[in-house]
Amino acid sequence: MLTRIQQWTDADGTTTVDGLDPCAETTCDRVALVPAKDNLEFPCARYRLWFGRDDRLLRRAELDDPEGRLMKNITCDGYFPAGRFMTARRCIIEHPRTRTRSVVSVKEVTYDTGLGDDVFAIAHLGENAQ
Repeated sequence: MLTRIQQWTDADGTTTVDGLDPCAETTCDRVALVPAKDNLEFPCARYRLWFGRDDRLLRRAELDDPEGRLMKNITCDGYFPAGRFMTARRCIIEHPRTRTRSVVSVKEVTYDTGLGDDVFAIAHLGENAQ
């Protein structure tokens, strides 16, 4: 979802630079995204993303539920190069209301393996599921 939201066009919603904040060892530009009313792909009322000012890597994200309350905090760090892309080594996902926390760690990843984009189309994902 965070990758897709960074591909928004004007038709998907509004995007505004919302401020400048310290982020761990760097300074981040904060961007606010509000989905268009008819954009059913993104159910949250608002997304706030923090990008490192020097490297433009996503450091933090906050997602508001449809009623505008903070639903999820995501922080990412330890970026490493994987081919042409920088990948977060660790992302921490916190749900303030339920006080639950998940940590996603990446040890190794490979991009651009030669598979066509259509292999990952939604129509194909359930083809072999039993």
